[in-house]
Amino acid sequence: MHPPTSTIHHTFTMLSPKYLQSFQKQFNDLLNSGEAEKLRKNFIDGKTQCGNGNMQQKANHIVSVVDENGFFLWKTSVCPDPC
Repeated sequence: MHPPTSTIHHTFTMLSPKYLQSFQKQFNDLLNSGEAEKLRKNFIDGKTQCGNGNMQQKANHIVSVVDENGFFLWKTSVCPDPC
């Protein structure tokens, strides 16, 4: 199952371009070093929290990241479309 485009968009808007550029270089270096087996799979999931929205505020949207073993790595609230 693929994540919705909005989840991917929200995730990448929270990252600075310089960080992404640095990460891409490190990733490419790792692939070229022959140590690609060190890569871990991470999974991103976005959810809308039900019951906390009202006329003045939209419901919270939460993005979580877990690794291939189900170990929780990161969670944050993101701004719903439109903010």
